[in-house]
Amino acid sequence: MSDQGDHPLPIHDPDADPWKMTEAEPATIVGLWPGDEPPTRTEVLAGLAGSAGFDESSVEELQPQDSMLWAFTQNDVLPNGLIIWAEPAQNVGPEDVPDPEFLQNKWILGASTILPPDASYETMVGLVRLLAGSFPDVPAIIDTNTGMWILRADLDELFLADQPCPPEDLLWRVHVVSTVESIEEADQLWLYTTGLHRCWRPELELIGIPGPLLQPGLELIGGIASRILLDPLPEPGKVEKIGHEIDVCFQPWQVIADSLEGNQLGTEEDRANFNGG
Repeated sequence: MSDQGDHPLPIHDPDADPWKMTEAEPATIVGLWPGDEPPTRTEVLAGLAGSAGFDESSVEELQPQDSMLWAFTQNDVLPNGLIIWAEPAQNVGPEDVPDPEFLQNKWILGASTILPPDASYETMVGLVRLLAGSFPDVPAIIDTNTGMWILRADLDELFLADQPCPPEDLLWRVHVVSTVESIEEADQLWLYTTGLHRCWRPELELIGIPGPLLQPGLELIGGIASRILLDPLPEPGKVEKIGHEIDVCFQPWQVIADSLEGNQLGTEEDRANFNGG
């Protein structure tokens, strides 16, 4: 999958806050293209032509990057426009796909946009609807920011219904890191989100959660993620009450990582290892 770091779409600058989110990563999805032949620009434009707000006259060509076959932008169909491109599918193993038949898909169709900070959910739903609705033979879509798969049955039922109703946690995914195979027996877990950065929010972490408290930890971090999509985070170091019983103090991850000992998850070394450092 090509690196979309050099995203040519316009970027809003949200109101300054203590967490200093001055930019957001692009929201990017890819659809598995059916058949052996790659998607052509002509057939993709024909598929998109039926989407509300899509005007081919505002399409601008882009120089393809890396393995892209072609790429273009269209600036009207979503608030910040979007990029559409095609490229070969990555070589993956059976453990990486929810259905082994997906290994036969040789090509992907990608779509990327910048989510507005005040309409992240609506725009993300619109992005998925655009790709899924324009190309009904696409069997699944991958949210590359989170690694989440959305299968055709869910695309039809949740996104393409007359009243779309995908869950709010479409915007993020919680990952769990453990040093032991049995999570329930772990004395410490590291929970962290992916996906919030594209919504102009910092990613969230919970460090040191005991294995038996995994489910409450997931509910807590999910509840906070939902809350910060509507309200700004408290200032660093300020204690906030979540629900009726839990006091939470928000701190930048660097502050916490610097205070951790070597045997605790979430240290600078752990993060370097995750990033290939």
